[in-house]
Amino acid sequence: MDLIKENKLRYLAGKTGFNIIFLEKDYMLTVLLYLIKDIKGLYFKGGTALNKIFLKHARLSEDLDFSADENISELKKQIENIVKENGNVFTKIKTENETSDFVRYKIFYKSYFENTSYIILDINKKASVLLNSEKYKVPNFYGLKFEIAALNIKEIIAEKMRAIITRNKPRDYFDLYFILKKYDIDISLVKKKVAEANEIFDVERIFKNANKIYSKWDSDISKLTNKKLEFLTCIKFLKKRVNM
Repeated sequence: MDLIKENKLRYLAGKTGFNIIFLEKDYMLTVLLYLIKDIKGLYFKGGTALNKIFLKHARLSEDLDFSADENISELKKQIENIVKENGNVFTKIKTENETSDFVRYKIFYKSYFENTSYIILDINKKASVLLNSEKYKVPNFYGLKFEIAALNIKEIIAEKMRAIITRNKPRDYFDLYFILKKYDIDISLVKKKVAEANEIFDVERIFKNANKIYSKWDSDISKLTNKKLEFLTCIKFLKKRVNM
């Protein structure tokens, strides 16, 4: 596969206002998505799916998340073969964590700007696919035209709600702020997702660790976005939308 040139990435960084290193990573994520788009049994999800498919790149991403309903070993073979067949793009694929129903890869790529650059790719068969998946177009800055199977938007939001309840990542709050301006929450689906993770559904947990989120807000978010969102603006909006 032919890659775009460094000067094209610099042009796109200037045009979009994104950090060039993370724009390059987004490009490589998009190339990888394009290459694996036809693998059966993989369903794109998570913050990267939200931002690529539904939010028109409110922020960039560093990883790819998938649910699966096929054998993990078979999916691994296909992904590893695709990476190895595209040695002009990717230099190495390394298994970081693996069980019978989960695998995490580091996929290293050739960067114009960094000595070592990689994408994290997670495949998770533990998380049930509760709604019918759909095929979505994947808008991007790079001229790649393709569709990919992804979780239903209601299910992606429910999993993002589970994430915001059970962990402390500023980008989860950022994503929910933008997605809940366009879509509603299916609270019964959220409860199922939280229970599936053996956690307690309690929306107050979203706000109990606000100070921790605030302390990491700028360092986590600013490198990934060309938008200005104040932490307090985000929290006030989420309190209105998720306090049920």
